[in-house]
Amino acid sequence: MSVISDKLKKAINKVLNTPADEIKKIVDVIVSNTRQGKDEGSKINNLLDKIKKAESSVETIQNSIKSLKSVKKTLEASKTAADNVKKATSIAAALNPPAAAAAVAQEFVIKKIEKEVEDVENTINVAPTLIENFKKTIKEQKDRLKEAQEKKKQKDSIREQRKRNLNS
Repeated sequence: MSVISDKLKKAINKVLNTPADEIKKIVDVIVSNTRQGKDEGSKINNLLDKIKKAESSVETIQNSIKSLKSVKKTLEASKTAADNVKKATSIAAALNPPAAAAAVAQEFVIKKIEKEVEDVENTINVAPTLIENFKKTIKEQKDRLKEAQEKKKQKDSIREQRKRNLNS
């Protein structure tokens, strides 16, 4: 893996995957407690704040992807320059043994740049899917919370109605 794409993948994991997993766990607890009749109002509000922060961090990843695209263009330009240097050192190698060594070293540099460009491209291609998955997960968790709140209100309403019927 390349250094650049590794950094972005770590950022994606920190900004998207970790919060999404934490949010899922908290929603599971809240839904379970709500089904048992507990009032989870403050936890829900805290969770919604956490979700807003996580959603705003998606913009950070999108900006990083834009930067990564610029880096990819720079790497591609570097590869072109390295190819040209290799050609020049190959010609010089016919007359000078140290130039032949430089040509071999230049080939190594070119291969490293190609690998870096490939890894960056793969990361750029995968990142939008990860962002969409994150957004989908967050939406699902919000829906679960909303549904749990509605069921709690319905149960409370029925419980209150029963009390009124028993007292009448």
